[in-house]
Amino acid sequence: MKKKIFAIVMMLLMLCSCSIGKREVYLYGEDHDIKPIYNEELNILRDYYKKGGRNYFLEDSHYGAQYLNLWMKSDNDEYLNKMYDVIKKYGNYDYDYDIEYFKTIKKEMNDIKFYGVDVGHSYDIIGKDYLKLAKEKGDKKDIELTEKAIEQGKNFYDKEKVDDLKASEYRDKMMAENFMDTYNRTKGDVIGFFGLAHIDGIGYVNDYMTKIIQDKIKNLHIVNLLKSKNLKPISTEKITYNGREFEADFYGIISHKYDMYTHEKLYRIKDTEYFKDFTTTGYNQYFPYNFSFEKGDIILTRQYNDKDQEDVVVRVRSDGTEKLFLVDYIQPN
Repeated sequence: MKKKIFAIVMMLLMLCSCSIGKREVYLYGEDHDIKPIYNEELNILRDYYKKGGRNYFLEDSHYGAQYLNLWMKSDNDEYLNKMYDVIKKYGNYDYDYDIEYFKTIKKEMNDIKFYGVDVGHSYDIIGKDYLKLAKEKGDKKDIELTEKAIEQGKNFYDKEKVDDLKASEYRDKMMAENFMDTYNRTKGDVIGFFGLAHIDGIGYVNDYMTKIIQDKIKNLHIVNLLKSKNLKPISTEKITYNGREFEADFYGIISHKYDMYTHEKLYRIKDTEYFKDFTTTGYNQYFPYNFSFEKGDIILTRQYNDKDQEDVVVRVRSDGTEKLFLVDYIQPN
């Protein structure tokens, strides 16, 4: 009897030790600075936070994450504004949704800690400024990680001038290396939201970040957020197209600072019947935005800049099983 009890106790101890040592890593692929995606990410993050998760691995450099951590502990937006003033000047987006997203995290989950695993962007401004702060504090590890991110950033942008593909391969290799280094220096579960290309490699490099790390982390969970059924419209609006008024779900403004049309508004038109006889101008072509859209849905993107506007209408062809989101481009009769 004593042997039996001893065996049960040992089994329970083994189970406990296994569960204590077990770490879960949740990585989500996204499109950047898009409101419905950020709303869903906040819901996912809230759930992670309620379960005790505090480690947020970020598609940003070490020093970018450190600026966010300083801001999280401050009573004003000085650090956040300092960083985003630079990002807005040189980045491809407006970043309004981005800033709103982080402010919500600070308000609701202010002991989340950010860890940057990307190469150093804006290394000559943000990186240089943070390195000065790190040296003033005298934290050797912080200085080392900042200098490493700056060096990686220099290498990446030097390579990009010559060969975009090789630069992207280098970036993801460094992201994977930084991810594993950070993972090994931390304890507890991890969550991260990254551009979809770094998560599943669609239209990208062969050796993207998660492909490199997937065999090194046991409990790795990867989700393509663009296929989530929880991406909800921001509002329902009345829009005019082809001289006719439609009711449409509005999914927000998407910014592309360096494109001909710097912004586009994304809508799902509810009246699909009206478009059934429209001429199709392109069959089964890739479309970048899939916000819980279903086969047969009519999507309108209203592209615009300071001077011009153009409407692009597509009919969804994908049923959710394909890796690429496919549509037919249509035009009014």
